[in-house]
Amino acid sequence: ASPILARAMRADLWRVQRDTRGPFAEGSRLDPSVEARAAAVPGVRTARPYTYQLIQREHRGAVMRIALVGLGWPDDPGRSLPLVRGRRLQQPHGEMIVDASLGLGIGESLALAGEQYRVVGLTKNALTSGGESVAFVSVADAELIAFDQPAEAAVLERQRVVARLRRTDLGRGQPALEDLATDSRWRAPALASPPVAAVLVQADPHRIAEVREVMRSWGDVSVYSQDEEEALLLGGVVQRARMQTGLFTVILTLTAAVTIMMI
Repeated sequence: ASPILARAMRADLWRVQRDTRGPFAEGSRLDPSVEARAAAVPGVRTARPYTYQLIQREHRGAVMRIALVGLGWPDDPGRSLPLVRGRRLQQPHGEMIVDASLGLGIGESLALAGEQYRVVGLTKNALTSGGESVAFVSVADAELIAFDQPAEAAVLERQRVVARLRRTDLGRGQPALEDLATDSRWRAPALASPPVAAVLVQADPHRIAEVREVMRSWGDVSVYSQDEEEALLLGGVVQRARMQTGLFTVILTLTAAVTIMMI
């Protein structure tokens, strides 16, 4: 992702999975409870979840590759995004803000995970280092889209659950549990909520260092400042892209020089 995208989030501290370099450089998985733990630290003003994933969908006969960002609505409806048209998110479901480069207009809908998501706002220059346009939805919607699966796959998974249940003493002793396992509306209460990629923290300016020291003592997270996250991005993903572009330019220059010499 471009530094513009990271900077648009306006966070004092980025909390990511321990020993990773943040959601833009590599996969980062945090338990959602980290958000509440961060909010409870003295000096923290806000803590909001953040997700990031690449998806590819077809729209009007054209393939669209989108970097989907989940915002911690309602605390983060896209307030920091530089909108050129439209508005921020006002509902937790079914609305999205997209970069103008996607070619979608205000009021236009995009089908994702079997539902229609309506474009309510347009931003500009929200692009990844690979040139993918960014779309912003709520974290809840981003999770629905990420874990969407065909109906047939869901049925097969429930059948596998029933088969595993029948091999246990609990399943043989309480056959009525099979009805729950095959009910599409039932979700086991013991199942954890989907992980988030990062938790963005805003703190009192004079207490940022103090807040960071507290969070660095936690064994499941790494903590970066906004400048450090941008530096990791520039030194990793963006730097590799620059090197590839430079190598391609050198090859073209040498090829052109050899061709001219032969002529």
